[in-house]
Amino acid sequence: MTYVHDAGEVSAEFHARDAVESLTFRTSGTHVRFVAPGAATEGQFGLFEWNMQPHTGGADAHFHKTFSESFFVMSGAVVVRRQPLGACSSG
Repeated sequence: MTYVHDAGEVSAEFHARDAVESLTFRTSGTHVRFVAPGAATEGQFGLFEWNMQPHTGGADAHFHKTFSESFFVMSGAVVVRRQPLGACSSG
């Protein structure tokens, strides 16, 4: 997407830290905040903050057909394992 106007426009929305939805997984203690879900970005992207406890497992191997995922590790380390999900070919 390219911005084509000569001057900026006011289009930002402020969402206070405590005003966004969140959840905590009972089994792991992992806490997730829905900082900017697709509903707030017109489906352009989703921004989620995950606070994971040490040695906590994540999702099983999976893929998404309609979007990609990016990860930014703010402290500590996260191991991401990739397992073959079957043979892939072009086309």
